[in-house]
Amino acid sequence: MADLFSRDPRDRRPTILALPVSCRRSGLFLEVLFELEERATLTPIGRAGHSRTDLAGCDKRFADSSPNGTAIPGTSISRPRPLLERDEMSQTHRVPITGAETGTDTEPPTVAAVHHEAESDDWLVFCHGLRSDKSGSYEQRCRRAVDAGYNAVRFDYRGCGESDGTFIESTLEARLTDLRHVVDYFDPDSYVLFGSSFGGKVALHTAAVDDRVTAVATRAPVTTAGTFDEYRATVERDGEWTFDTGERLDHRFFDALDRHPFDDVVATLSVPVAIFHGSDDAVVDPADSFDTAKRLETDVCLERFAGEGHRFSRAGERRLRDRLFGWLEWADR
Repeated sequence: MADLFSRDPRDRRPTILALPVSCRRSGLFLEVLFELEERATLTPIGRAGHSRTDLAGCDKRFADSSPNGTAIPGTSISRPRPLLERDEMSQTHRVPITGAETGTDTEPPTVAAVHHEAESDDWLVFCHGLRSDKSGSYEQRCRRAVDAGYNAVRFDYRGCGESDGTFIESTLEARLTDLRHVVDYFDPDSYVLFGSSFGGKVALHTAAVDDRVTAVATRAPVTTAGTFDEYRATVERDGEWTFDTGERLDHRFFDALDRHPFDDVVATLSVPVAIFHGSDDAVVDPADSFDTAKRLETDVCLERFAGEGHRFSRAGERRLRDRLFGWLEWADR
């Protein structure tokens, strides 16, 4: 098998391997790891009657194979189609944030939102963390959501990713506003929320006040202002906190945080909640999630992911998706 993994080290494109028929029909789940964290997962044909190649996290010029791809001779595996073709059921929208201060008298700022379309009336909206954006793991989660029958939406808050605005103005209140505008833009009758880290706080506060939310799932959610004590102390002393990547926080971030204590969520949240948290998280204390589960009066599913940190491993992310959509079969049906 060693020669199956050999390739020109200068070739940075994802590689599709033509496995022998005996391997592909063996019932094994084979995962091929590429440099630069590129991954191809080969699913055996014996399970569902067909063979599929799923390229997640690979070079963005490529995506997984389909019946319209180019077949590799002697196999039932196809070469990948271009990403635009593969994601023909997803579309990027610019959502205007009306009423937001822009510093000009022209158009309101907009946020970038991607809709992954499914043929259903079910919706799942993903909220990224403090210094994150809608790319990476959110693309994989949205594709899994579509497979589960959900219209999936991922978006960048103002000051993040492809959206307008500056990070220093991206307070909790600004993010609550952005999420509300994104949901209103697509206008679902009901929807599920998923939030990661600070996005978990945004999702929980939104679920507590929006009757359209039917369930909320979180990964390492921020549920106490103490998570940011180090940043707050620096802001109180120096006026600003600056991350090593240049993003800045000032008093506005903490003023908004203090106006929205988690007690507000505890008092009003009534939909099912799922909390997934890595045991080795050094950013958001896992004990906070256990305390949150005790305080909430609604149904709570809490799972501790042994050995996972604030950023999940590949295996942890796959397990997260499995647990999330398994839970949703109960919570949102």
